Amino acid sequence: MAFAIPRNTATAVERRIPFVLVDATTYLPKDIPVAGVKVDLSFGGADDVPSSNGIVKVDGPKGMYYLELTQAEANNAPGSVHGFCQPATCAPSYLEAQIGAGDIMTDAPTTTAIADAVLDRDMSVGTDSGSATVRTVRQALRALRNRFVVSGGTVTVYKEDDSTPSHTAAVTGTPAVTESNPAGGA
Repeated sequence: MAFAIPRNTATAVERRIPFVLVDATTYLPKDIPVAGVKVDLSFGGADDVPSSNGIVKVDGPKGMYYLELTQAEANNAPGSVHGFCQPATCAPSYLEAQIGAGDIMTDAPTTTAIADAVLDRDMSVGTDSGSATVRTVRQALRALRNRFVVSGGTVTVYKEDDSTPSHTAAVTGTPAVTESNPAGGA
């Protein structure tokens, strides 16, 4: 699993790459002394170089450790960084991170953009849409919350303004409710 590290703006905590050390024989987490243990790092596929910092123990009995890249290491060209270490009596451990071209938090989509994408996702084929012929989560929720009118064997579900039709569907039988308008009015 690759961890994301922002380039040029990373704090010390953001430059930490977590990993696990396990015993070479039992493959169970291993608590080992790590003073002075370095990691061989490769930035963007270049030759391995020893890490500037040693590894740090987070929770030895659970085998949890991290390597904190220096600011200079995190400022390498954007791309992947791969690491390898094998302290005495441990199985080989591999580290991986992705160094971003910019501030990862700034470049990330907003929660609103993510929510809109989920609401507009086409449930039948998995593409973004929002037409009257494509079934989306947003349209399913509209039938529960927005205005709808049943007339002549057809139900019309309206968009959030309660006046613009979203979609229609055929209705069979005699519905007990022929109209709902949570906002009131016509």
